[in-house]
Amino acid sequence: MPTRRAQTGLTLVELMMVVVIASLLLAVTAPSMRGLILRNRLEGSVNELGMDLYYARSEALRRRATVSLVTNSTGTAYTLGTSTLALKSVSLPTGVTLSRNVTVAFDGMRGATQGDSSLDASVSGLTELALRASVTAVGRVSVCTVTGSLPGMPRC
Repeated sequence: MPTRRAQTGLTLVELMMVVVIASLLLAVTAPSMRGLILRNRLEGSVNELGMDLYYARSEALRRRATVSLVTNSTGTAYTLGTSTLALKSVSLPTGVTLSRNVTVAFDGMRGATQGDSSLDASVSGLTELALRASVTAVGRVSVCTVTGSLPGMPRC
């Protein structure tokens, strides 16, 4: 008489239960993951903008020439450069927009600007959060939240 071996593996019913539970977990966590991704996209873009403003100021002092950061007419990109030389061009991630047609110019002698400037940033699909990169007349850069809140980031 042949010996009977123990069955191993999952039955079809057990496998279907695993698929149902995984689907429910995914349905619950997907919306919060989307918000997290959008927040990170916006925060990363504004932090990069802040660093580029510092870079523009340092290049103005180094070159002893006016260096400007200029946003495009749609707010989806910006460039850094002098009147004759483009230093850097940045295209923002999908959905992130800045204030349109803004120019922040740093003086080549002191690294100062003509006055306080600010660039507001938002991301489509996340209306409860907007960030701002501000530059004082002496060239100091700060980043803050206009609406909403992010851990470790002050309100404007």
